[in-house]
Amino acid sequence: MEVNKIYLGNTLDVLKTFPDESINCCVTSPPYWALRDYGTDGVIWDGEPDCEHEWEEIDVLRKATPGDKPSPNSKVAIHRTNNENRPGKPTNFCNKCGAWKGQLGLEPDFNLYIKHLCDIFDEVKRVLRKDGTCWVNLGDTYRGNNSRGSNGGRAGFGNEREGVFVRFESKNLCNIPARFSIEMQNRGWIMRNKIIWHKPNCMPSSVTDRFTVDFEEIFFFTKNKKYWFEQQFEDLQIPNRPQGDYVGGKKYQGITCGDKSIYKKNENGRNKRTVWKIPTQPFPEAHFAVFPEKLVETPIKAGCPKDGIVLDPFMGSGTVALKALKENRNFIGIEINPDYIDMAYNRIRPLLSQSKLFEEELICRV
Repeated sequence: MEVNKIYLGNTLDVLKTFPDESINCCVTSPPYWALRDYGTDGVIWDGEPDCEHEWEEIDVLRKATPGDKPSPNSKVAIHRTNNENRPGKPTNFCNKCGAWKGQLGLEPDFNLYIKHLCDIFDEVKRVLRKDGTCWVNLGDTYRGNNSRGSNGGRAGFGNEREGVFVRFESKNLCNIPARFSIEMQNRGWIMRNKIIWHKPNCMPSSVTDRFTVDFEEIFFFTKNKKYWFEQQFEDLQIPNRPQGDYVGGKKYQGITCGDKSIYKKNENGRNKRTVWKIPTQPFPEAHFAVFPEKLVETPIKAGCPKDGIVLDPFMGSGTVALKALKENRNFIGIEINPDYIDMAYNRIRPLLSQSKLFEEELICRV
């Protein structure tokens, strides 16, 4: 495993080549469910590794039963595409082992997406040090009419009833971040915070029957109860209320206070809160989903010691790598699209050129 390089390949496959407990911190934003096609070939998920797959276009899934060929944890087809009463475009499943072939985020079932995503974070957990931290930004999706999500595609599946995944009614918010965070906890992660990324310059929405969404969620997970963390501060805010901030029953910044101290004065400010007001940061060369540098600054500073290693398993345009280098941390990236790797290196090359790494091969292929 080499640091300050981006590995080209499928995230799950590349992670399996990394040694145990070798990463200090993970900061990432995976592909959102049902949002967009990132222009890469699909990979094979689940199923049996030795199966000679026979791919069929399948529309509806249910959990496998003991009498089915696939393993009990997989899902198999119960309706074929020749059923004209089932809306939506089909996708590819193996009719032998139940494997699915496609891009992460384009699963026909958001439960399947959550499973694939958490399988990846099982490997992230393995490669994190015992004192490691993990920060994940994940957006939500609305269920559209006869579509997988609000932007078209196949219909999503929701609640499980009598072994069958039934469809959500259209216009439902799918609650993908909540489902993801709960499954991460089910798999042994400790969730320390849910952070709200408030976007004051969010994209306007044409909807007239609900409110415009101007936030996304960031989850702060740890592998163990004790972990490396550097406290972060923000400017102290004095609320406009009768009982304000005070120390030892004395006036504090002109506010008369009572006998009991509520706040302790700290020259660094107050402990950072969980609503972060950070504008989006356009980057015309990148794909649609781009981290603002300011957004990843706090997770990197709080969750990774200097000279430590920050992992981004969905590197994209390279913002995490760029900010890690600026904050005197090392990075490791994984990206399946070679065009995005070129884009990322164009951004970080000025920083890498100051070291001997500039003379070496910058892309690792797995």
